[in-house]
Amino acid sequence: MVITPDGNPKGILPTEKLYTSKPELENWIIEKFRQPKDKFSDFEYDGLKFPSSDIEILANYNHESNKMDIKVFVRNMKLDEEKYKTIAWIYLDNILGEFNSIKKIRFVDFFHLNEGETAKNSISILELRNQMDKDIYNIK
Repeated sequence: MVITPDGNPKGILPTEKLYTSKPELENWIIEKFRQPKDKFSDFEYDGLKFPSSDIEILANYNHESNKMDIKVFVRNMKLDEEKYKTIAWIYLDNILGEFNSIKKIRFVDFFHLNEGETAKNSISILELRNQMDKDIYNIK
């Protein structure tokens, strides 16, 4: 079972309190926040099949806040900006993990990326998670 604030920053503290007070139940695994996934396969959202490779990231670690500032480039976003931003957030939440996407990203800006183009020096969302582990959590 996963105790989640469903992406709402105001739900972090209640999630922590509920998790801390959870009972020990035999044969149950109880986690707080949706956990990061190494593999989150391409999925379909509202009739749109969208691979994670259509999202490119430029990231900058902010030492003062101990958080990341990211620019998210989404291929063909102009076709339906809100739908594509939602898909990008779903990927961020699943690959980075819910806690990281809520608490460890300071700033996000979205940009359209044309078919066949790439953002210079961009990384994948999984590479972003690895960079966050290194910069924020000091994991080598």
